[in-house]
Amino acid sequence: MRILLDTHVLIWYLEGNTLLQQKHRQHILNAANKVFVSAASLWEIAIKVSLGKLKTSGSLTEVITQLDKQSIDILTISPGHVLQVAVLPFHHRDRSIECWLPRRTLSLCPSFPMTPHSKRTDSNSCRFP
Repeated sequence: MRILLDTHVLIWYLEGNTLLQQKHRQHILNAANKVFVSAASLWEIAIKVSLGKLKTSGSLTEVITQLDKQSIDILTISPGHVLQVAVLPFHHRDRSIECWLPRRTLSLCPSFPMTPHSKRTDSNSCRFP
């Protein structure tokens, strides 16, 4: 299976947060699955850290190193993806979330839904192994 992690799932996975259901964590860890993250997610983490909205125990460089160690591929954003975002219907307050939507559509990678009990009010602190 090919899996695309959104920003929340990526953070929850790296920090071992219980907001990521154990069955989803097992899918990520399963060597038979190919796991991806969009460069937009890394961009979002960098912005949130720089604004003080997200605290991490490690640098973004350490996050990228951790992705490499775990064979999680980083998907790029091409001009074609940017053009697709320009014509998407407006469904989100934050258009940055749509940076990974075209990539998910083009790559046919399922992403994990947020758990029913998760909300944007979860902890803004992250620790990366």
